[in-house]
Amino acid sequence: SNWGAMESNGLFHIGVMFPEFREASIWRETAAERLYGELDNQVYPDGAQHELSTSYHQVSLRNFLWPLELATLNGMALPTDYTAKLERMFDFNLGMMMPDGTLPALQDAGEVALGPIFREGHRLFPARRDLLWAATGGAEGEPPTRTSWAFPYAGYLVMRSGWGEDDRYLLLDVGPYGHSHQHEDKLNLVLYAGGRAHIIDTGNYNYDASIWRQHILSSAAHNTVLVDGAGQNRRAHRELYDAQEPVPHVWRTEEEYDYAEGAYDDGYGDLGRVAAHTRRVLWIKPDYWIVTDLLTPSDDRTHRYEALFHLNTPSARVEGGAVRTENPDGANLAIHYAADAPGEVRVVAGQEEPLRGWIQHITGPGQTVRPIPVADFQQECAGPASWLYVLYPLAAGEESPIATVRSLAVETDGRWATAAEIVFRSGERHVFAQRDGGSRLAVAGRETAARTAWWALDAAGRAVREIAVP
Repeated sequence: SNWGAMESNGLFHIGVMFPEFREASIWRETAAERLYGELDNQVYPDGAQHELSTSYHQVSLRNFLWPLELATLNGMALPTDYTAKLERMFDFNLGMMMPDGTLPALQDAGEVALGPIFREGHRLFPARRDLLWAATGGAEGEPPTRTSWAFPYAGYLVMRSGWGEDDRYLLLDVGPYGHSHQHEDKLNLVLYAGGRAHIIDTGNYNYDASIWRQHILSSAAHNTVLVDGAGQNRRAHRELYDAQEPVPHVWRTEEEYDYAEGAYDDGYGDLGRVAAHTRRVLWIKPDYWIVTDLLTPSDDRTHRYEALFHLNTPSARVEGGAVRTENPDGANLAIHYAADAPGEVRVVAGQEEPLRGWIQHITGPGQTVRPIPVADFQQECAGPASWLYVLYPLAAGEESPIATVRSLAVETDGRWATAAEIVFRSGERHVFAQRDGGSRLAVAGRETAARTAWWALDAAGRAVREIAVP
């Protein structure tokens, strides 16, 4: 864990800085051997530290980095590929970074500003112009050539329009529970656009036994789904903590779109594996995202499902088939849904029973919580349940260009399908359809073998753009 890296860093420092001790060489050798081993034990091949916390990743990274710097100053050698193994940890930071230069607060984590660690990375890898760019906030160097990144062991899938501060970014978590510092947050997502985060992770809380610590760890404090009021429950299953190989997921990144898909089927609270949750995200570059949630129960009983999105805004409202944030002086987000969608949609903040709509709040040396608006989608049914959301970022003062979202009839030979028409105020229409299993979809007079299909029609009804995800 990060403790192993931290303790070995300390041992290496003592061995180097107090060479007069008879056992100093043993301390140095032992520490170097442990550090080298931990670079593989706790760092996945994709560069993520296996606690999957964006904060504790930096703890381990620095405790691997400082012995290397000390060894260099004192003319001592570490294993030849020690430095190369460190590079992937910097790549993880780069690929995960939001457009404002910070990392989302995933697992036990606070806001992470990356400038200082990238400066150390560029000193170590001076040929990396992208690390220099990140270290200087874009003043020097060059941005990465890649935009969207996937981390198949950590399960973090990142969609990004570019590297400017106003660019668009969405992260979907399809990964394991984590080695420690874990939250019950699988299929959580984070969204940033127009200079600010809009859908956020609620971050960390004091390491105590309070109800607030338990809440922040729970699914109810993340952007995922609850079943019959219960959240995910992976803590009791040690085999779910670490990934031995890339986690099951679907990831495609193309010029016209990005697509991500993951599933959770490891139980809810004390209910066991009462339902499986599949979340799919299609990004229509560079404009907006379509997200679907499918809940498939393991029995024929009626269940209550609740999907939550924590919104970084003073307030939000439900109006005209959309949840809209209300940032008076900045960018906003509209979450559109079909007007005939089942169940109810509401915005809650600071709800006490059950706890909904709270985030950590640091006040000087202390920590408490404060209310945060949460878009709360609920429905109750027997059999499969699903939602379709259109996440549309808005510039400051802009109204959504979407007039309405309408459900469409769809045919499939698969287990489930959904379809909708997105109607724009300009008269343009977008059609979306998706299936689970099977080999065909038929909707709006078209048939396709794609698992997810989308096409745009201009005001005259002519198809002007199409996407087919196999």
